[in-house]
Amino acid sequence: MAVHQFGNLQLSYDMAGEGDLAILFVHGLGGSRNQWKYQQEHFSSSYLVVTPDLFEHGESQKGLEPASLPRLNAEALNDLMRKVVRKRYIAIGHSLAGLTLGEMLRLEAENLLGVVFVDCAFQGTEEVLAARETFARSMLSLADEPLKDEAVKWYRDLIGPADETLREMVLAEFRQGNHRRLFEVVASCREFNRRYPPTQIPLLPQGRVLIMEADGGVGGDFQRSWVNHFKEAEYYLFEDARHFFFVTEYQKFNKILKDFLSRFQLQDAKK
Repeated sequence: MAVHQFGNLQLSYDMAGEGDLAILFVHGLGGSRNQWKYQQEHFSSSYLVVTPDLFEHGESQKGLEPASLPRLNAEALNDLMRKVVRKRYIAIGHSLAGLTLGEMLRLEAENLLGVVFVDCAFQGTEEVLAARETFARSMLSLADEPLKDEAVKWYRDLIGPADETLREMVLAEFRQGNHRRLFEVVASCREFNRRYPPTQIPLLPQGRVLIMEADGGVGGDFQRSWVNHFKEAEYYLFEDARHFFFVTEYQKFNKILKDFLSRFQLQDAKK
């Protein structure tokens, strides 16, 4: 593990592999860099793979204002990729990390070629905002122990049926997290939208955005999908899958992602 100093904040990350193109894997709410284990193992033979712990997660800085977190993560990741990695890269984000990817696009992050949204809900509608806010407030109304129990139950449901080893890999970091702080981040989504309207996120040219969703996750309700913003994005629906399909179906996920990444390598070969 390495630490990137961003102002007075510390961002922990791992870096493995080598290649002219880098891949930045960004975990979702309650996750950690370790959830990308099967992607790091698979892609580090051909790419430089960067896996950070977002602020409020893992070994990175904690105690930050919830509503500013996705933007702050985006700024810190841009700083990391610009000053330390210094390669062109593709950013892949899971779940709530979609907000951070959106902010990286708004920042016009240096060397960012494309983005991949992995079961990320686009909170560009009142329905999505209200659902997130209501859910988070209901969790925050609980005392600490019941909150932890309900949070772990919720996370298990997001994983769905899975090999026990895979399930435990996903749950390991979440069990140790500050669940109240995590749901405060979800509850602040409306304030985040007020500061950084998602409808104003710039669009990328065709071929630069891939959206992968689960029909047991975001793909089951397309009003929540980022395809409502990136209307020309490439799209893949994982059938009979749940929210963490990049873990539970990592071989299939890696193949689809590899095909997407190979196009950027082909573009380099033609230059």
